[in-house]
Amino acid sequence: MCLAIPMQVLEIDGMDARCEAKGIERRVSLFLLQHETIEPGDCVVVHVGYAIQKMSPEEAVRPGSCSTRCWPRTHRHKGCAVHELAVCQGLIDQIERVARAQHASTVHAAVVAVGALSGVEPELLQSAFVIARAGTVAAQAQLRVDTLPARVDCPVCGLCAEVPVNRLLCPGCGTWRVRVVGGEELTLMQVELSRAADAMLPAGASA
Repeated sequence: MCLAIPMQVLEIDGMDARCEAKGIERRVSLFLLQHETIEPGDCVVVHVGYAIQKMSPEEAVRPGSCSTRCWPRTHRHKGCAVHELAVCQGLIDQIERVARAQHASTVHAAVVAVGALSGVEPELLQSAFVIARAGTVAAQAQLRVDTLPARVDCPVCGLCAEVPVNRLLCPGCGTWRVRVVGGEELTLMQVELSRAADAMLPAGASA
């Protein structure tokens, strides 16, 4: 089951926003809402660290809003999860911007780094990419997914280490008072395209 929570945007820094709900603040990625105009004071639906929908303040406080509803992860569209399809649509937007900037006619491949804590399933992302790329400059492109482990930094003993996604504890001293420093990434790393000559170019874009 997936839980989405309405939050209010307090500050925006590039593709990230500081959001608040019921006194709790967290950093939220605006990667999936690049097509929307988001400003401080707006309300967004947040799912696994990503803003997935803009909503009005009235909708955010309405009883029975998405803060109290769940959607099954098994909801599929042609073999892929809806969440991964939305992620891929955002990736295609970034890929097309890279292609336009490089005056490219064809995109052959893209490389994406996906953290173990990002809430994105690599296999479903691959399936969703086939749907999202249709009719775009990346219509025949292949997607390569590099997975990144969860990492925590311990303020108690100073250890920075990889940890299992279901055990975010310091492996050195066992404290739960750790800071997650890796594993939440969703980053477009490279785009392979054709213009005068093929080139592998860093996209320089992250979610």
